[in-house]
Amino acid sequence: MNFKSIDEAIEQIKKLAPIHAQAYNNADNKKANKLHDQLVEAMEYLMKGNSLFRLNELLDNPDLGIAQWAAIYLLKSETHLAEKKLEEIATKEDSLMSLSAEYALIEWREGKLDLWGK
Repeated sequence: MNFKSIDEAIEQIKKLAPIHAQAYNNADNKKANKLHDQLVEAMEYLMKGNSLFRLNELLDNPDLGIAQWAAIYLLKSETHLAEKKLEEIATKEDSLMSLSAEYALIEWREGKLDLWGK
């Protein structure tokens, strides 16, 4: 998708992340993968515009899919807040999403998670 603004990318994240979480938890891999790619596009747009900080406004979103996407991409710049949110998601419910949050933290802490390029 070609975004016209940062706000449009943020709205796309808010729209797609809950659908992605549902598809992921339901093991609908085809749908989850397609949504994942679209969400990554939105995140890359934010990175190119030096606007990842805008994800801070999504950390406390009641939808855990939205909060998780925001937290993962904020790990580098807002480490403490992002880790805290991922820890909360990892323990909040018994789902594939909580497992994903847990493994994102493990990968991050082991230095294996690099979404931002070197």
